[in-house]
Amino acid sequence: AGVLAGRVPLTGGRNSAMGRRIAFFREVTGRIATLPGVQAVGAVNALPLTGLAVGATFAVVGRPATDQARRPMALSRSITPGYFAAMEIPLLAGRALADSDTAQSPPVVLVNQTLARRFWPGGGAVGGRLSVDLAAGDRVAEIVGVVGDTKAESIDSADWPTIYSPYAQLPSPALTLTVRTDGPPLALASAVTGEVHQLDPDQPVADLRPMEEVVNLALAGARFNTVLLVSFAGVAFLLAAVGIYGVISYDV
Repeated sequence: AGVLAGRVPLTGGRNSAMGRRIAFFREVTGRIATLPGVQAVGAVNALPLTGLAVGATFAVVGRPATDQARRPMALSRSITPGYFAAMEIPLLAGRALADSDTAQSPPVVLVNQTLARRFWPGGGAVGGRLSVDLAAGDRVAEIVGVVGDTKAESIDSADWPTIYSPYAQLPSPALTLTVRTDGPPLALASAVTGEVHQLDPDQPVADLRPMEEVVNLALAGARFNTVLLVSFAGVAFLLAAVGIYGVISYDV
């Protein structure tokens, strides 16, 4: 509740260059954070409950090497430093990302609780190192924090291992802004769009909606099945009641 989400694609425009992407989102999130009624602002390449999206295989550095085809798979999320605060995803160990985690600084990642428990069942994931398979080659990064799990596809889906990388170190062509507000999220929709357009009037902002709408869409299938089952149960109860009444009435 209280989160506004909007997708900002950077492909094909003046912000499509890698260096410009990083600077653009740093400026945008900084400007939006100063708006009245904004508690926190961040961005991610794939929102929870919207699909698995980008994934990558990985290996724990310092442990026996496994065949490339047998490496475990994790969801790969590229985020800005304020994302966890905006979505209220709890930090369980270590530290969150900071503005100092840039392309020039040593590579770092955060992992979710599912990944930490699977590969460090006794704790101690912070300080470990992962070798993540990317299109440009392996990226070795230190784990600096562990955060709570989120659902990628649906509320009742399995918890996927997830690796969170700083956007400055792993920029993607599009991010979804996440803005936590004091009041109704849509009340700030025009202000958020305005800040984006002040930096680039030609930059589109798509799918601007409250996060509650994303949750409702994810629950739509389960709610429909529940309503359908309740309807069938109601009809069955009515038929049984009429039948029992008829038999007893006839006997009387």
